[in-house]
Amino acid sequence: MPANEGIAKHFQAGLARSGVVWLAGIEVDSLDLIETQAANGFGIGFSVAAPKTRISPRVRVLKVDDFVPVVVGALWRGKLTGLTEAFLEELQRRAQQLLAEPRAPRRNEQLIE
Repeated sequence: MPANEGIAKHFQAGLARSGVVWLAGIEVDSLDLIETQAANGFGIGFSVAAPKTRISPRVRVLKVDDFVPVVVGALWRGKLTGLTEAFLEELQRRAQQLLAEPRAPRRNEQLIE
C-alpha cells in the first residue's frame, strides 16, 4: 500500500514501536494484491487479518500480536443520502455476518480467525 494510506501508516507505527525499519520495495494499491504478489514469489507482504479471510495455501501467515488492531469507521457531514445509508447498513450487516459465520478452511487453506 502507498505510504500515505492509513493501513501503511498503522503498520509502520507498529514496526517503529518494535524498533524495526521496513522500506517497501513494491507498492500495490489493494490488500488483495499483497497476497497475490507474495503467493507468486515476489517477496514478503504484510496485510491485515480480516475475520474469516481465506488465505492461499502458497502464503504463510505470521500473526503479529503486539500491533494495535486496525479500526474501520465511517465519517460524513450533513444528512446521509439513501445510497450512503444503504452502504453503511450493508457494511454493518456484512461485519456481523463475518463475525457470526463459522467456516472450516478448505483443503490446504488457512483461515484467519
